[in-house]
Amino acid sequence: MIHEVRIKNILSFREEQIFSFEATADKSFEDLYTVQIKPNLKLLKLGILYGANASGKTNFLVALNFLRNLVLEAKEDKFKTIDFIPFLLDHESKKQNGSFYISFFIGSIRYIYTLELNSKFIVQEKLLYYPKTQPALVFNRVFNQQEEIATIEFGDKLNLTSKETIILEGNAIKNATLLSIYNKLNINIETLELVVQWFKKNFMEIVKPKTNLTNWAIQEVERSKKYKDFLIDILQKADFNISDIIIEEKEEIIDDDLAELIKDTSRISTTEKERLLNERKLKLKSISFLHRTNLGDFKIPMNLQSNGTARYFGLGGILNTLLEKDRLLTIDELETSLHYELVSHFLKTFLVNSNQSQLIVATHNINILMADFIRRDVIWFCEKNEEGATKLFSASDFKIHKNISLFNAYKIGKLGAKPNLGNIYLKPHG
Repeated sequence: MIHEVRIKNILSFREEQIFSFEATADKSFEDLYTVQIKPNLKLLKLGILYGANASGKTNFLVALNFLRNLVLEAKEDKFKTIDFIPFLLDHESKKQNGSFYISFFIGSIRYIYTLELNSKFIVQEKLLYYPKTQPALVFNRVFNQQEEIATIEFGDKLNLTSKETIILEGNAIKNATLLSIYNKLNINIETLELVVQWFKKNFMEIVKPKTNLTNWAIQEVERSKKYKDFLIDILQKADFNISDIIIEEKEEIIDDDLAELIKDTSRISTTEKERLLNERKLKLKSISFLHRTNLGDFKIPMNLQSNGTARYFGLGGILNTLLEKDRLLTIDELETSLHYELVSHFLKTFLVNSNQSQLIVATHNINILMADFIRRDVIWFCEKNEEGATKLFSASDFKIHKNISLFNAYKIGKLGAKPNLGNIYLKPHG
């Protein structure tokens, strides 16, 4: 589970900003919201981001996804640039490095991973862990800009062989993290393996408003009847009157026009192209929902479903993963195409049924602030200052009496992070 994230000079975050999952002393719904990681540390399962448009909510989620990719995806060419974007509204920040700090737990063991970078190279990368009360070094990698080479110090507890040390040092390139390089190598070093696998399996890809979750959910439905039954249950409880999910497959002959399209596309692998063009057949899958009404059962194809039905079907698939396995998921604009009650139902279902999964969502739906099941330490705000830099702060930072509504406090501007709108009257035109 994630304990804390710090971001500096990445996208709209100029000064270092801190996001923490550490629970406060609030005892509200502790059994639903918190996980006891250590005797004096409880971590939250949910974080909700609020703020005006362009305040940095999406940037925070994108930055987390960027960190995930830096850990897992090594560059093939050491001369390729890193997709690093610093704070751009400042002449000095544009020339400075960015940095990440992430503290997380694998079981009861705490790990701290720090990373400093620019568009050309990884400046510094360090991994610590706490096998006992004191931190132990896993590795510390520092880039020497003058000599164009990185030096790596490995901790004694890794027990690396000389061969493993040579392999890691020999494959380290300036524009890739050491963890991403290890991810490609045919060696097995227990601590590095644990950390890379945590990022790979626990740290899910960001879900954006236009992310197509339908195809992924269809694959899961086909894979498991249990999964299908779960989705039907979720859709029924969301009041969609859906009693079954029907997936059908048909073959279509590939004519000359379609063959030309297949040849030209870059979205299909060369091997798959050859197979399709040799067989001249294309297998297509369609999905329909069986709607149960007082007049009977009616099969309606996916393309005729509402946007809300399609969105919730896809989110239901993701929810199943969060309940079955311990994962971290970020969702931008959770409320897209969904009624407030559905958003609330989704969050409640996650909290009640999940174990150690964590969910960070960005939303504009302020009705959630009125919900009686929301703890204040899960609410975070993004606000841009006069120089355009994002400030990130928690509702818990405000000493607001428990009987005062967060919704009302936010509406009247006591919590900040609201749009600063101008007069609705416009100057006369022409």
